[in-house]
Amino acid sequence: MEHYMKVKDLRKALKGVPANAEVRYQRIEDVYFKKHGWKGKMFKVDEPFENEYIEVFSALLLKDENVFILNAHY
Repeated sequence: MEHYMKVKDLRKALKGVPANAEVRYQRIEDVYFKKHGWKGKMFKVDEPFENEYIEVFSALLLKDENVFILNAHY
């Protein structure tokens, strides 16, 4: 995966997002992992647990719904 959001991209996307907006992350279907070979990266975020994470590619604000969405692909 070559393109994914960096902190500077997230800061830009967050401009104008209300502080009380919900944050949602797009659910990724298993087919992306099984058929297309997507892999996450493992991080220890809380001992002794290790969790797998994938990149965020884009974000958008649904103003009418007051929801900020993070997308795992285009």
